[in-house]
Amino acid sequence: MVKEGVLEGPDAPEVIFGLHVFPLETGSIYYRARGTLAAADWLTIKVTGRQTHGSLPWLGVDPITVAAQIITALQTIPSRQLDITNAPALVTIGSIHGGVRGNIIPDTVEMSGTIRTFDRNMRDDFHDRIIRTVENIAESAGASAEDFAYFQEKIPGLYVGLGVNKQGVPAWESPPNHSPLFFVNEDALLVGVRTMVGFALNYAGSE
Repeated sequence: MVKEGVLEGPDAPEVIFGLHVFPLETGSIYYRARGTLAAADWLTIKVTGRQTHGSLPWLGVDPITVAAQIITALQTIPSRQLDITNAPALVTIGSIHGGVRGNIIPDTVEMSGTIRTFDRNMRDDFHDRIIRTVENIAESAGASAEDFAYFQEKIPGLYVGLGVNKQGVPAWESPPNHSPLFFVNEDALLVGVRTMVGFALNYAGSE
């Protein structure tokens, strides 16, 4: 949308406000200076080996073993290679798919996950390290891999969290967002609406 010009022209917005529900005390509003949520980059890795029978692994290249090594190695990038005392960063592999039978080494394994960063320079460095790590591990085993890797950068904005826990449940003591057990106390939604309307009216009044 930014590339297509949504923030350009005489009718372009001057400011942006956002709100997201969180497992916090119901009806409470939270914000964090210098950024509330991390940059989220989608990560997809396809490891290509060579199929063979499970009893004859030396006749093929096992992409499942390579994928396991890659997953482990990726975790050492934020924990051992990035200075996370300056800003947090993490990489998570959330899905892995490969093979159709227990006695066959498949041709390919596909993994997907997310990269989270708060610092732009660290983000670029993180991406480079991921690509280098993935490609080098795959190459060492005779396999191959590929990696596929903005409103508030353009205009001022504020992003806040809205607490939606059950009454009496303290912050972060209920299941997190995207958990199948996540609970939304709809009584808090009125607070969210009032908050966003207040932002808009106050900003308009300041002009």
